Amino acid sequence: LNTKGGFLWGTVKRNTPDWPGIHDKSNSVRCFDISDVVHVQVGFIGTRKFESGVSKNTSSKVLMDESAYVSIIYRGHESLDLVIPNREDREAFFQALSHIRQVYEGNKYVEGSEQLLLRYIWYGVDADKNGYVNEKELKVILNRLNYHLKDSEVKKRYMKYIKDRAKGGKDKSLQKEGITFEQCMDFLQTLKGETSAAYLIWDSIFGKDVDTVSANTFLNDFMKKKQHESDTEISDVQVLFKYLNELDLTYAGEPPSDMEGSIDRARFESFLFGQKNEMWDPDRLRLNQASLDKPMSHYWVNTSHNTYLTGDQLKSESSVQMYMAAMQRGCKCLELDCWDGENDNSGVPVPVVYHGHTLTSKITFSSIIRCVKGYMDSDPNTYPMILSLENHCSHPFQEVMAKVLKETLGHLLYVPDKETLDKDLPSPEALRGKVVIKGKRPPEPDDAPDDEADSSDGEEEEKEVDGKKDDKKDKPKKVKVLPVLANLTLLNGTHYKSFEISKTIPPSSMHSIGESKITKILDKSSANVPLWREYNVNHLTRTYPAGVRVNSSNYNPTLAWSVGCQLVALNFQTNDSNMLMNDGRFKENGGCGYVLKPANVMGEEPGESLFKSGMKLKIRVIGGTGMPKPGGNTTGETIDPYVRVTVHDVLAEKNSKATEEDQDDWTSKEHHETPYINDNGFCPVWDEKSFKEFEVQAPNVAMVVFAVLDKDTGFDDRLAAAAVPVSCLRRGIRSLTLSDYHGKDWGPFDFVHLLVEIDF
Repeated sequence: LNTKGGFLWGTVKRNTPDWPGIHDKSNSVRCFDISDVVHVQVGFIGTRKFESGVSKNTSSKVLMDESAYVSIIYRGHESLDLVIPNREDREAFFQALSHIRQVYEGNKYVEGSEQLLLRYIWYGVDADKNGYVNEKELKVILNRLNYHLKDSEVKKRYMKYIKDRAKGGKDKSLQKEGITFEQCMDFLQTLKGETSAAYLIWDSIFGKDVDTVSANTFLNDFMKKKQHESDTEISDVQVLFKYLNELDLTYAGEPPSDMEGSIDRARFESFLFGQKNEMWDPDRLRLNQASLDKPMSHYWVNTSHNTYLTGDQLKSESSVQMYMAAMQRGCKCLELDCWDGENDNSGVPVPVVYHGHTLTSKITFSSIIRCVKGYMDSDPNTYPMILSLENHCSHPFQEVMAKVLKETLGHLLYVPDKETLDKDLPSPEALRGKVVIKGKRPPEPDDAPDDEADSSDGEEEEKEVDGKKDDKKDKPKKVKVLPVLANLTLLNGTHYKSFEISKTIPPSSMHSIGESKITKILDKSSANVPLWREYNVNHLTRTYPAGVRVNSSNYNPTLAWSVGCQLVALNFQTNDSNMLMNDGRFKENGGCGYVLKPANVMGEEPGESLFKSGMKLKIRVIGGTGMPKPGGNTTGETIDPYVRVTVHDVLAEKNSKATEEDQDDWTSKEHHETPYINDNGFCPVWDEKSFKEFEVQAPNVAMVVFAVLDKDTGFDDRLAAAAVPVSCLRRGIRSLTLSDYHGKDWGPFDFVHLLVEIDF
């Protein structure tokens, strides 16, 4: 690889063992682990680095056709951006990288989590690559693992370990070279000793003196009594035992000879923290294609607000990368605030996207559409991608927008016919692989004054609700949207007046309701709750954050979900608990971005209100493994982790005593925190002796957030987190995989697990 014009240019040197390395002038290798890679994108500008490079070289011969652009997104949101002009080189690079990632992903299913974590750390610590680590390197490993021992204690334990395994002390080579990977894993197990959370559970269920457990005992004493899995049979346990005994746990010794008949403690621990014991109901995680054949209005849809922004709403940068990041996060409705830009050198208008009347930077409309096209090409079976156009453009720029949509997207663009517009909305399955436009359609007049451009979402100015008089309604109105653009639009934005009126409009017409207006509608009349749900059976509602959230904070999405709103738009650039809940909600159904609304949210069950099936949720935090440092950093002090559990719920009645923390009068959140564990993020054990009980009024929309934080003087750093819909929880002692606050599992976040007991 070499640098030219601010770009990295690459040529694949086949049969050269070190060709993936990237060398600088000092000949040092800059690299990242394959587990750090989040995804790879080819053939379009989809990162801030590429955007910057192109903007600096607009008149340079350096610029290439976008098909030569390759971006590797790693460590959450960083990118390595390459220009590989030769198609064969580009394909060879992509295939090699894809193969390495496939091998790594495959290894996740044959190795234990702690073993994979050590492997992730090992290659960065074993500096001379001799396959051994000495005492000094072992200290680095312990720090990376967040397990603190005094230097004297590390030395003492290290020397004892070597002496015990060096043939009675006669073999001096072990002391000279250090310990191997397998021996290091064994050493770490000795540190955990009898304080392992899994071993405590083993002892309480099977007995302290028991080294192996039979399939029958496991089935009856654990799966049925503790995990409440009454449908599990002995054949299921035998298949599970065979899988567990085939795991590569080199530190644990040989598995029991009868692979289907019993397991030992180490393999029980792998099961407890593994995917087969996830807290999530596995049926809710799997893609249910048969459930996606109903009208689009029957689904909650993963939706972004002002997708282009990297930060606040007033002066942050706009970037195409935010669209790719949102799509990779599962978003299926992207927002584009479109405005007139300049004319290019040929005099052609260039529409731009930014937050109008602010200091936010501008990006071109066409670059976003090319990015969307690149994503759709890479995942042609994805469920429909909705582009929500807030259109402020004059007619010449609208003509260009329509041309860009048609020419760039081609057959991917869904163009509705007139008959479709008056029927039920198409299903996600019917629109699979398509891009759908949301905007305005003639003959719908614009409700804005004549000197303003169209704003399909009404975000520029909140109107009075429930039929109150609007002084502007008698003024002459113009159709602001050109037919050439409007004819591409399926979802037609209209202003809300009352649900009695709204229920009579065609299903393809929809409302956009601001955060503050949600509670105003609900406060105005209790009848509006069922009416809104009824409206949302056949129509769409998009909600969006209040204008006062200039810092791009988010509102609680559960209230809007509870009345059936489908497009609950959040600021994806802000990694708060509300965004975590969005990630958790849309992990359902294979992460496809469309989740079928429950029957009592749809109003399909007479007498079955959202609140009739209230429940008591009991949670007990037991332990964890692989807790990272803040931000996944490799250096820094050992963490002191604690767990915060928060249940977010919707209330049956308005809370007259709501605090500012509750965000609104119709939702609630209740916290529980464990004590913190000193100097141990590797294998912390909380082992709470009693359950924390939460009263949940609306289980079908309520969410529970599990967050691990680092106790410190002053500010406690967030470490990792995950959210789960209450309706998706499984009873029993369950594992939960945590992610970073971008919702990504990479590097150190590939191995973070909580062990929690759930009952209800």
